[in-house]
Amino acid sequence: MCKDFLVKKILTISLLSLIFALNAHSESYRYGSLGLTKNVADNPHDIGGFTYGDADSDDEGSVISYGFGTRSGNLALETEFSYYGEVTQKLERRISVDVTTFSIMENIMYTSEFGSNGYILAGLGLGLGHTNVDTNSRFSGDPFDKDNDNTDFAHQIILGYGMGNYEIVFKQSEFGIVKGGSGTTPAGSGYNPDMFDNKIKSISLRYKF
Repeated sequence: MCKDFLVKKILTISLLSLIFALNAHSESYRYGSLGLTKNVADNPHDIGGFTYGDADSDDEGSVISYGFGTRSGNLALETEFSYYGEVTQKLERRISVDVTTFSIMENIMYTSEFGSNGYILAGLGLGLGHTNVDTNSRFSGDPFDKDNDNTDFAHQIILGYGMGNYEIVFKQSEFGIVKGGSGTTPAGSGYNPDMFDNKIKSISLRYKF
């Protein structure tokens, strides 16, 4: 039900993007950005729901984005592609994961009036996130290393400040519950996937052209 709702919202924003693009009074632009991230593997647990009690699941990384948009008045609609570089997150004393994320977002943005003191921007984004989780487990001399790809609906909140062609943008993005690798260890034991909520906060410098 929730996923159907998100699909409808994405389609609605995509349709609005087309309407804006056909509007003779609209303004088109592109942008690129580089930023720093704080990646959080929230609520790490196993497939049975057992929560890991000694997780140290925060790590810092980087993000690069490219997007294009159309503005009409104070509203803008953007399509954004982002790559979040690899970070290592500790889910449990003997379990760590290497995580990379790629996302495609449709953002709806509001910007205040442009002035000599700059402008404020705020927005919401909906889209898809693709996360690769490479599990590294070291239990009792029986190591396990395997990755898993996850694709899920994603959303983000956007706040920022701009002046001229430059913007400083803060985003809080969530990419759903993701799973690490699963399979058979060298000793023949079964290994079930570790799971967590993939959440990323970022601050980026964006240049519009």
